Amino acid sequence: MESAGTTLRVNRMRIRNSRQRFYASLLSVGAAFLLFRTFSMMLAGQAFKIFVPWVSALLVAESLLDLACLIGSVRWIITPKYRMASVALRLCVAVIVLHAVRVLVYVLGRTGPWINFDMKPIYRAYYVADLFWVYFAGIGSALSLLAVVVVWQIWKRVRMKKSIVCGCLVVCALLVSSCNRKTVTKPEPAPPPPPELTVSLTSLLIGYDPGCSGTFDVTSNTDWTVTDDADWLTVSPDSGSNDGTVIVTVSIGNPLTSERSATVTVSAEGVSDQTVAVTQATRFSSMLGNDGRVYYKLKIGDQWWMAENLRETQYSSGDTIPVVTGAVDWSSLTTGALCAYDNSETHADTYGYLYNGYALSDARNIAVEGWHVPTDEDWKKLEMTLGMSRSEADNAGYRGTNEGSKLAGHASLWVEGSLTAVIVFGASYFNALPAGYRYLNGNFGNVGYYAYFWTATAYETDYAWYRSLSYEFSVVRRTHINKKCGFSVRLVQDE
Repeated sequence: MESAGTTLRVNRMRIRNSRQRFYASLLSVGAAFLLFRTFSMMLAGQAFKIFVPWVSALLVAESLLDLACLIGSVRWIITPKYRMASVALRLCVAVIVLHAVRVLVYVLGRTGPWINFDMKPIYRAYYVADLFWVYFAGIGSALSLLAVVVVWQIWKRVRMKKSIVCGCLVVCALLVSSCNRKTVTKPEPAPPPPPELTVSLTSLLIGYDPGCSGTFDVTSNTDWTVTDDADWLTVSPDSGSNDGTVIVTVSIGNPLTSERSATVTVSAEGVSDQTVAVTQATRFSSMLGNDGRVYYKLKIGDQWWMAENLRETQYSSGDTIPVVTGAVDWSSLTTGALCAYDNSETHADTYGYLYNGYALSDARNIAVEGWHVPTDEDWKKLEMTLGMSRSEADNAGYRGTNEGSKLAGHASLWVEGSLTAVIVFGASYFNALPAGYRYLNGNFGNVGYYAYFWTATAYETDYAWYRSLSYEFSVVRRTHINKKCGFSVRLVQDE
């Protein structure tokens, strides 16, 4: 009999332990679910960012109680004793009460007289609550608290003998409480910050040649556009969003002897325009002549050339270069002299003076210190820099392809012809002008049609090599002529 009784008690104990493990497992599932929902709300739902600090503190406390309840239920599974059940169930009750309180705070914040009082002010105007879930949350929390009261009463009256009933009620309360999590819908995004727009530079210096570029950075949190007020540059991109870099590129080289400027404007809605002052450098610098006149110079290849025709009235020694106006007097000269075309100083203001070949070979030196009248070889080097081959440069007559057009400048001064029709007209910025010439008999001619330039290289005693450009051709002519003729002069810097 004792053996049978012992066996019965063992079987009952096994059944009781199995039931306790079953209810402990249900409790652990509910606690784990609550813990997951609480953590997901805090992290993925950005609760700390949206709610005021004391509500966030409730969430932290709730998550800690959820974790404690989960640990207690796991311990109950491992050790199915009434003592373990008591701890786990008490923790479960605490979780339900705290959770219900927090959800009721949420419900009051959606429907009470203090709308959204549990949210930070910046989010209140952008939050739209779903009333269905608000009411569901309120009902669910009320049922949770009611379940706690019922569980507590049963606990007091029947103690552990009715643990099955207690476990079922607690699990139901947990499930109802977990549904209330759905009432916390994700709020609308925070209001966008006010538009911002700044640029990294207020001024930008870029080169004079096409293709030269510079950059500046745009710092913004909105869309922006870029415009400019000049036809010699381009901007890329012309619009953008948030931060970016704008590239300013020269599309047309600077033909001027001074810098030129433009304004690039970056605009965005709701914020002041930002401007960048763009300055394009000039390829020209300056030099002083023998009589103090300022000339412009530029570098072509490895050579520095004057960028305008000579207007010197004295040698570097300080002696004056004679001005000869009469045709007869001019034709009889065997010493240096100068004149203006048609003896017009107004003409000389644009085209410079015409010098005979003797002025160039005078020992008193027409060139300023550090400069010289270009030799025939200096001209060949210039022509080869612009694309002429060596064999072509050594030839006499018309040579090359478009080097004449590259050397010429100021198309409005030239008679229309093949010289100005070439797309590379003026590309070197040498700016050769159709100043005409004075023939050895003293007569003037060919202004607007031809440009003539002396070299310092003699051909014979009274002859020297020269270069000429014609409105009819895009090439350069190389030949020689009597030094009595009057041609334009350019200087090249000593190497």
